[in-house]
Amino acid sequence: MTFGWSRDHFTLLLSVTFLGVSCCWALPRKLCEVDRQTNGCSVPFGMEAPFKRQFIPACDKHDICYGCGHHYNWTREQCDDGFFKDMKSICREHYISTSYPGQRKRRFFLEAALKLWHFFHVITKEEKRCHIVAKMYFNGVRFFGKSHYELRDNDYCQGICADHHGNPKRTLDG
Repeated sequence: MTFGWSRDHFTLLLSVTFLGVSCCWALPRKLCEVDRQTNGCSVPFGMEAPFKRQFIPACDKHDICYGCGHHYNWTREQCDDGFFKDMKSICREHYISTSYPGQRKRRFFLEAALKLWHFFHVITKEEKRCHIVAKMYFNGVRFFGKSHYELRDNDYCQGICADHHGNPKRTLDG
């Protein structure tokens, strides 16, 4: 008896492969040891700060960058510059999606057209405020962050996800 590949066999194999790849791609974010070392956006004296909640992904990535910078040869300046770029990106993305409700559900072409239109359009007052606060956070880490940048290798930096979750050259979504 010989086994022949049918279209259904190939489709099933392809589906299982894609499912496995997508599961493995999503899994490390939840299981990565380095993610336990983050604390969100820590502000002196536990004060509430504008955009603190929106900036949490950028703050967490910055924490990992500071903790693993020595291991991966990321400088403090690279970590801080990446932090600032990530916050500005959050400002842009947040105010594009709230300025144009339903935009995320549209096709890629329409989304790209809206982003291009927004680029040439005057940014909203709230987005400007977000960018100003991002600059304040950036100045804060530049001025006060030196003692928090790790000059040693931490065990939690050994995993590949530490590079993925803290690399200042990567975008938050990439």
